[in-house]
Amino acid sequence: MNRDRRRTLSQAWADAGVDALDAANELRAADHLRSSVSRAYYAAYSFVAAALVVEAGITFREGRMGPDHASLAALVAEHMAAGMAPRVRAGVRRGLRALYQARLVADYNPGQLISEDQAREALQKATAVACSVRRYLE
Repeated sequence: MNRDRRRTLSQAWADAGVDALDAANELRAADHLRSSVSRAYYAAYSFVAAALVVEAGITFREGRMGPDHASLAALVAEHMAAGMAPRVRAGVRRGLRALYQARLVADYNPGQLISEDQAREALQKATAVACSVRRYLE
């Protein structure tokens, strides 16, 4: 994939991140906590995908335009070391892992209650990941 195509794909991921974060906030305000947690994860995922595509030059497996969910935190460690302080990178990785686990519960365990506090925490983590990645991309 050439550099222009990477930039275009990265911008699409960043736009998806903004949309997902906005949706997560709106869903939480409307008391759709489960959906808010899910969208918060996808916001963080999208921002990290934007960085991996354009900065790290990552390519994804055939038929995919983004990274595998389970390996996302490891990809941050491996490919985003240059330009991101170790403490910040560790925070992004922790946020991604926590958000992924929260998303799995929200999406696949309908019997488990998602609290207002959990939704708020997911939004805080997603916002922190978004801010860290935006600074990385500047």
